[in-house]
Amino acid sequence: EEIREAYKRLSLLFHPDKQAPGETRDQAQEMFHELTNSYEILADPTLRQAYDYFGHCAVDLLRKDRYDSDSLYSKLAWLHDNGKYSEALELLQTILEEVKRKRHGDEWMFNA
Repeated sequence: EEIREAYKRLSLLFHPDKQAPGETRDQAQEMFHELTNSYEILADPTLRQAYDYFGHCAVDLLRKDRYDSDSLYSKLAWLHDNGKYSEALELLQTILEEVKRKRHGDEWMFNA
C-alpha cells in the first residue's frame, strides 16, 4: 500500500502532460517512464523476485510474451501464486543460465 501511494504521488508530480513543453517535459517523461517501470516491478511479486535476484536482464526476459498463457512469466506467476517461491527462483536461474550459455556460444561463433 505504501508503494502504491508513493507511486500515485510521484506520478502526478512527473506526469509529462502536467509539464510545460520543452526540456522540462522531456525530463519529466523520462522520470515518469522510470517511475512506472519501477512500480510495475515492485508491485508484482514475480517481477520483483526476478529483479531482486538477477536484475533487469531477468525482468526483460519475463516481459517477453508476458501475457501468453505458456510464457515464462505465466509459469513463474503460477508458482508464486501457489507459494512455490524457491521453485520459481530455480526455474528462472536455470533459464537465465541457458540464455547466457547461448549468448556466449553465439559470441564465440561470431568471433571465430
